[in-house]
Amino acid sequence: NTHLQQSRRRAEPFTSLSSDSIIGTVWHRISVLVSLLLLQSLSQFILERYETLLSDHVIVPLFLTMLVGAGGNAGNQSAVRAITGLVSGEFKARDFWKVLRKEAIVGFVNAFILAMIGFSRVYYFYGHRNLFYSTVAITLSLFCIVFSSVVLGTSLPFLLGRLGYDREHAAPVIQVAMDITGVLITCAMCTAVIPES
Repeated sequence: NTHLQQSRRRAEPFTSLSSDSIIGTVWHRISVLVSLLLLQSLSQFILERYETLLSDHVIVPLFLTMLVGAGGNAGNQSAVRAITGLVSGEFKARDFWKVLRKEAIVGFVNAFILAMIGFSRVYYFYGHRNLFYSTVAITLSLFCIVFSSVVLGTSLPFLLGRLGYDREHAAPVIQVAMDITGVLITCAMCTAVIPES
């Protein structure tokens, strides 16, 4: 009976509105979404650890969403490109290092361009207020976040496929991973660059 239900579920097109199709799709997605929600809440511990930094340097949290958002966007671009290439057969799993090498170069250039734009944006509004070190820290954070996001975004579809998971999960995973990693990179970079007052 279970085998018959699985066969029927596989035979149904995605556009089917049958209860089996809806429940199967919900279960397939909600298990990942709940896991990612719980994982994303780990950023709370990072923010708590750097609470003094964030309260002393209010400019940092003002740009935190810009930083992690840029990382998520860049990571999603590279993840989707890797998924598309793997699914279409443009490249195979064995081509991982070739794909990663190209994406790392593209990621480095994009990270540099975005960092320069980010620096201009932050400096224009806050550079004249003796916040130069904060501006530099935010700029360096942006570069590191975007570059690491591209590398991770490219790698995830290959890794998930190798582990037997659906590669389509790479997009939400990279978003959550870069939210957490982006907060950590930003707080660590600001701690290293901004002099103690």
